[in-house]
Order: sequence, then C-alpha cells, then structure tokens
Amino acid sequence: MHDAADSSNSPQSPRRSRSTLLVVLSLVAVIGISLVAANLNSPDPSTLPGPGSTSTARTPVTAATVKTLCTQCHTYPEPSILPRSEWRSRIGQMATFKGYGSKIRGIVNTESVIRWYESRAPESLARPILEDQLHAGPPAFQVKEMTVSEPTTDSIVVSNVQIVNLLGDDRQGSQELIALDMANGLVLMGHATPTWTSQMTVLARVGHPAHSHMVDLDGDGLRDLLIADLGSFGAIDHNLGKVTWLRQHPAGSFTPINLATGLPRVADVRAADFDRDGDLDLVVGAFGWRTTGAVLVLEHSGRPGLPSPQSYQLRRLDPRHGAIHVAPVDLDRDGQLDFVSLIAQEHESVVAFMGDGRLGFTAKTLFQAPHPCWGSSGIQLVDLDGDGDTDVLMTNGDTMDDAMLKPDHGVRWFENTGDGSSFTPHHLARLYGVHRAEAADIDNDGDLDIVACGFVGELKGVSRSELLSSLKVPSLLWIEQTQTGTFTPHTLEAHLCNHPTLALGDIDGDGDVDIAVGNNTGSASRTPVEVWINSIGDPK
Repeated sequence: MHDAADSSNSPQSPRRSRSTLLVVLSLVAVIGISLVAANLNSPDPSTLPGPGSTSTARTPVTAATVKTLCTQCHTYPEPSILPRSEWRSRIGQMATFKGYGSKIRGIVNTESVIRWYESRAPESLARPILEDQLHAGPPAFQVKEMTVSEPTTDSIVVSNVQIVNLLGDDRQGSQELIALDMANGLVLMGHATPTWTSQMTVLARVGHPAHSHMVDLDGDGLRDLLIADLGSFGAIDHNLGKVTWLRQHPAGSFTPINLATGLPRVADVRAADFDRDGDLDLVVGAFGWRTTGAVLVLEHSGRPGLPSPQSYQLRRLDPRHGAIHVAPVDLDRDGQLDFVSLIAQEHESVVAFMGDGRLGFTAKTLFQAPHPCWGSSGIQLVDLDGDGDTDVLMTNGDTMDDAMLKPDHGVRWFENTGDGSSFTPHHLARLYGVHRAEAADIDNDGDLDIVACGFVGELKGVSRSELLSSLKVPSLLWIEQTQTGTFTPHTLEAHLCNHPTLALGDIDGDGDVDIAVGNNTGSASRTPVEVWINSIGDPK
C-alpha cells in the first residue's frame, strides 16, 4: 500500500558508514534510514577535549549554563537519555562540530561539560521486555524469498522496496516489486503475477539509491521512477548526491537521466506541481551528513521538451541537514500543495512546509522530539483513523549513531485534529530498532492497520542476538486497529531484526495486502527481499 502523499519506505538510513553497513547494514537516515546521522564510532581518547584542552573558558558548568548553551543548536538532552559510558564520546565528537566551536568551546570547558553529564547519567538504560506485544492469532502468511539474477560485488543492502504497477499495461491487478540495492547501485524488479517468479531482474544501475518514487515525469503515459541517489555508501560530507530519472520506454526498458548533480547525499525526491503551472517540480530531501544537507526545490522552468538538468532551477528552502522524507500533500486542504519532511540528525523533527501556490513555503514544526538522540527513521502520511484528513505515522529506532537500543524507540501516530494546524501524538508500540512502518488493511475488516519492521546492527558490549532474544524484540510487527484509534500489536517475526524497509500491497492479486521486506544479505538474511503472502483473501 502506498498512500498518495507518501509512498516511500525508509532508506536504510543515510546515517551510516560503509564499513558498518556492509556487515550489519547501514538509513538512516535514512535513514531512520532511516533511510538514517552517521556511524558515530568512539573517537580516539587522545583526541577528545579534556583537562589538557587549550580552552581557557572558566564559566561554571551548571544546569542553567548547559541548557542555555545546548538549546542554541538543538533540543536540550537530559543526562538520562544515554548511559554514563556514552557521554564522553558523544560530547567529544560534538565538540569538533562547527556550531559547538563557535558557540560553546569558548564559553565553557568541554571536559567540565562531560563530567557534568557523566555525574548525572544512569549506569545503563532501562529497557522493558516487550512481552505485551506477544499476542496469539496473527493472520497466516507464507514467506517467499526473492533472489537477484546477477552476481554482485558486495552484499546486497536493500534501502527501499515498493509494490507498484510500474509497467502499467492491461494486466488487471498486476503489481511489480521494486527494490533498491544501495551498496551495488542496482534497481531491481520482480513480480508475482501471472506466475510467481523468485528472481528479480536488474532494471537499471545507478550510484547509491536510497528511495524511488513512481511518476510519469514526461507525460508520455508511461510510468517512470525518480531515484534519490546518496552519492556514496558511507556517511560523509560531499557533493556527489544526485536526482536521477529512470525514463521508461515503450518496450519496458529504462534509461537513467541525471536531473540534478553536485548535491549533498540525497535521501528522497518527489514530483509535484507546487506552483500550479502545469508542470512537475521536484522537492528534494538532501540528508547530507554533518556540514552538508538541506531541503531543496527544483522548480521546473517551463522549458519545453523532455526533462533535463536545464529544465530546473534549484532553490534552497531549509538549511538543516538530516532530511529523510519529503512528502507532498495538501495538508490544510486549501487547494495549494504543501509537503511534510522528517528532519533527523540533531534536529529530530517533523516539519510541514505550507505552500502558497507560488513555490513559497512557510515551515511549521508538527513534532519536535524531546532530545537530539531520538533516532528518527521514517514517516508515512496517511488517514489512519478514517476521518478524512491526513495524519502522520512516524518511526524512531535508528541505532547507527550509538549502537544501542533505547526505551523510547517505537511507532507513533500524530493525529490531525482537522485543519492541519494541530496534531495529537499517540504512542502505538515500543519497538527497539524500528526503521519503517506503513498502514494498510491487513485483516480486511475495513480499517487501517500498521506493519512495522526493525533493523538492529551490532551493539556495544553485548551479544546482539542474545539481547534481542532476551528483550523479545519483534523484527516484524502487525499493529492491528481493533476499533477506531485503538491498536493491538502482534509479533509476526521475532529477534531477526534485519529489515531496514518494507512495503505493503497486493502483490499476488488475490485481494488482500501482502508485505515485502528488504534485507541486508551481509548480515542475518539469506536473500535481499522476502514477500509475506497474506492468506486472508484466499478462497476458503
């Protein structure tokens, strides 16, 4: 299932480094992804600021001082959000950033800030066992594995999957499965109708794809793909990101055409006519990393002919790095397109960019996470409660920043109160390492349920498999809507936690909703994609 406002799936979050990702899969963004900040390995202790630092700052480090300084760049982080052992590397790393250097280092001594946090932080984080999620009676699924027809140099890392009618012919109910291999640069396609085919074929080769979205960009009646290209597998600051158009030809082949290059790491791109002039503009989530990244618009200039780099004028809307998703929608139903962005890194916020119909936008924060280590990994825009307006479904469970499971990881629903100006938060399920959630009617009872998947890399100081097992962590979770606004979680698969992305849709054409999950074949999964065939719609 792909909502018109957001048919994306969490990238394997754009936050991570190549070395980590090839072994355990990267995202964020980005993921959270998240499709998700960078692999923050502890720096060499000899390079950390300390008592021997050249700083001569003598301002006393008090609660008031810390709060005042921290909130100049991001939400104040309470000492309780991380264990004591984590604060030295986290603050030491932050002290190398440009904002810290200009705003903090000259005011307080970094070592004093570290000691302040360590003296107040817990020895370890309290992580509840997820026993409340083990409910009997989930719908029956048959799991089928999808393989790739060609050998690859590196392990396949699936950053995005979609179930869409891409070929758009007369095959009633037929859908294609599209998967992006972020490591090897492959755009893969598989299908289940008219007969099941376990092998996915290579549709195209691009750089390091994070997201794809289906759109007829040139108006020729054939459905194309827009690809957000990170430009690198590892999380670094550069200008190698791209927006690539996979143009479909009548024979069903695809040609990649770069529409924008020289960008920070691009995590998402969508097409929409924001200025109502009859052509499609592009909104771009350039995740970047530490010093690069922004929310951008590529305005179509009206230039006749096929879309090309000369067809667009680049405009910067928001200078913040960390954008994972940018989803067009008329949020306030005023007839003018807006879009909603999930901005991760230290910003950790859901931001609506309210459009004026002339490519002017006003940013409005819909949700601000309580701290900058939230681990945002994805959003979907969907009318979850069926009241006619657009809500936001959000996940936060990225573990690539600090390699730890946090008690506030989970799935949340932000309920639109009616006019797009106010959203009520609802916590739906705690789920360590959750990377993606989508809504669809899994049990055919007329309302929308949610399916969420998790990815957890190697963890600090503990066996990954033992911890996931002891905490009873689901890797695939069905959150059933039993009545409007009331949800009950059901574990479909436990402890594997190797699914950075998923998609929902009727891939086999039998009338019910199936699940496609993307994997990292360098970790705990044998195949890059698994399809969970739902049997509810089958003849009895």
